[in-house]
Amino acid sequence: MVFMNFKIAYYYLFILIIFSMFNMASCATPMKYDFENISYPEIDVVTEKRIGDVLLRQGIAIIYPAIEILIDINEPEFGDRYVKKGKYIAVKKIGDDIIYEPMKNDFERIVALGSLYLRLSANGLYVSGRINDEAITSKNIDENYYNKINVSEESLTNFQQTLIYTGREGNILKATYREFYGDIARSAFTIDVTYDLNSSNIIAFRNAELVIIEATNTKIEYIVRRNFN
Repeated sequence: MVFMNFKIAYYYLFILIIFSMFNMASCATPMKYDFENISYPEIDVVTEKRIGDVLLRQGIAIIYPAIEILIDINEPEFGDRYVKKGKYIAVKKIGDDIIYEPMKNDFERIVALGSLYLRLSANGLYVSGRINDEAITSKNIDENYYNKINVSEESLTNFQQTLIYTGREGNILKATYREFYGDIARSAFTIDVTYDLNSSNIIAFRNAELVIIEATNTKIEYIVRRNFN
């Protein structure tokens, strides 16, 4: 009977641990990010491009809350891991704390930090995570060693528009308009366009407007008056 009671107690303890782990994981919520339209090049600035270059690009950028670490930080409790200077973006919230990790293309920082991450709480910024299956939490990182910033990164998964210079034949200027979702061009929205420079040195497409200063079969100089949106 004692053995049976022990098995039942062990069973309930196991369920309690699983429930606690699930409950802790469920406390994590994804971050909400801001978005902004971005355009290249700048409006009313003389720009020079070569044949095959993008004359005009419109896309969407994601604005990430981020922490910029100003120096490499290596504490004894980190083991062979350390916080490499650079930018770390907010990826989720656990309760009132914000978790920061390297951006996906920051391979050098991902390797340096390993399974650790930055955690910003009301008590300050510190390093948390696990090393060799052992939970680790560092002392607070000195406020002089980091800044709270925002990081803007163009989203390659959202809608993008481009106008590409494809050359000149006589007084006819040629370009190609393309729309993308992610890194895939929409075939129905890849259009070759031509403009007669004898008629005007202003070219326009889908609300965008460019003033052509000079165009040859190898390069073009122009000013953007208006972008696609």
